[in-house]
Amino acid sequence: DDGRGDDVANDELLGEGELRASLKFCFSPLISERITDIVSGISNSFTTTCENAGFLPDSHRLIFAATDGVNGCELYMSDGTSEHTELLADINPSGESLPGRDIGFTHIEQAHQDVLMFDADDGLNGRQIWVTNGTLAGTFSLGDAALNPPVPWMDGMILRSTSGELLWSNGSELISIALHPSWDTTVSATLASELSALSAFGSNMLYGDGENLWFNAEDVNGDDEPYRVNAAGQLLVWNLSPSGGTLVSAWVSQGHDLFAVAQRGTVRQVVHLMDDGTSQWLTNLAPSSGDSYIGENLGIHLLNDTLVFDALLSGTDATLWATNLSSGETHELSTTIFAPGGTLGGFVSGDSMMFDCFMGAHGTELCVTDGTVNGTSLITDMTPGVSSSVLVDAVPLNGEWLVLSSGQDASTTHGVSLWSTDGTEMSLQYNPWPGSSNSSLGGTYGPLLLTDTQAFFIAHDGVSGHEWHRFSHGEISDDWMVLNVQ
Repeated sequence: DDGRGDDVANDELLGEGELRASLKFCFSPLISERITDIVSGISNSFTTTCENAGFLPDSHRLIFAATDGVNGCELYMSDGTSEHTELLADINPSGESLPGRDIGFTHIEQAHQDVLMFDADDGLNGRQIWVTNGTLAGTFSLGDAALNPPVPWMDGMILRSTSGELLWSNGSELISIALHPSWDTTVSATLASELSALSAFGSNMLYGDGENLWFNAEDVNGDDEPYRVNAAGQLLVWNLSPSGGTLVSAWVSQGHDLFAVAQRGTVRQVVHLMDDGTSQWLTNLAPSSGDSYIGENLGIHLLNDTLVFDALLSGTDATLWATNLSSGETHELSTTIFAPGGTLGGFVSGDSMMFDCFMGAHGTELCVTDGTVNGTSLITDMTPGVSSSVLVDAVPLNGEWLVLSSGQDASTTHGVSLWSTDGTEMSLQYNPWPGSSNSSLGGTYGPLLLTDTQAFFIAHDGVSGHEWHRFSHGEISDDWMVLNVQ
């Protein structure tokens, strides 16, 4: 009570600025449970075209596609607990709208509320872009667009029009990118003129990092190259192959620069696209034959000052490689880890990346790397021996990871369950259907969806079929101490 910050000293009130550190105590286990039962009983409420979901953090609502066996696949809402689930909108009363079938659900934070963007078919206008704020009145169509996943940029989302142009939406309107509301008419007119000479926007590259939007486009000569529009509305191009197009297949940004996997002749290499419009090739890998397939499965990731990616230089399986940006050196990180990212891809959390990998003595399991040889290893053999674990999905969480996988905990075998790892060991967190001969088949439908306090996923508990479950991750992410009081 010392008055630090904007608080008053000795007022017998502990203000936010006076707080040095805190712990949160809970006298019962944090909740893990099934939260829905749309189709009562053993039947499933989801299919492979009716499974996606998103979360509205402001109102703490899980919005998802589900089928109740009566209305078809429509839009549902849960308060994130087992207490309340309801049909939010029957978008297609004469059929089924299949919400989120093609582009899933994407969160947009507006000035006074948050919304989710998704695709749906109302039975009259075909499949269009829709938004919802978690109310029936706030669920409506924005219009037509190509059904590619939205890319976040400049307080909204970027989509492609059905004619291949770039569109921007804040969840209330769907307009040409050149009409972004932060620009004056001069900037908009200049950008619109520059873009009018291009076509095939974002056909294989469309990426936003908040301030910069990166995409490929073709000029009037058919030269397909990477472009960037920044927050000021300025257009920049990198002419990597003046005699033709350049296929860009994977990327990661750093500030105003982009590191990308691009075709150089007949072989994919890593290139640095710099803020001044110049470029530098960072790798010169020489496969024994054909392409290097850099980033084919794992993509390319930035760990501190090191780029990490997969590449295939010989044999049949890719291996793990790194390029140090300080030294310029490119080297293989392991000679015993193969097919990195072939099942799940890679997930950066803190200064490390977890990825699936194949090792001859262990099958397909989970590995971790910090971009160095000594920091690259198998986490643990979840299914001991040459048999592989069933790896389904993963998400990063405050320097750790949550994973849907089968595996052994001590001497007990678990079907697909939720685990956590710090990169050194695996810890079982929640098994929806315990028993050595059971498997929840978690993640068969839908994503592993992470929020500030919960992880949501669809699983089978042996009683209610495939339904949404939740796991409260506060012990991992939020300094909760759970006390077992007898």
